[in-house]
Amino acid sequence: MMSSNQQAQAETSHKPSTDATELEEMAKYGILRVSVNYYHFGEFRYTTLKDAIAQAKRAG
Repeated sequence: MMSSNQQAQAETSHKPSTDATELEEMAKYGILRVSVNYYHFGEFRYTTLKDAIAQAKRAG
């Protein structure tokens, strides 16, 4: 299991930076950036909490 420090590092290391030029282009073309939550269990990453819990139950 990740410590809170490891989790914070993982979250900040995956956040893409967007500079002013990129923001202008995004606005020009109507492009939106959305955040995605990932759930980690063991060595795997899941896009839904339901799947992560199901795997944890199978493993446990």
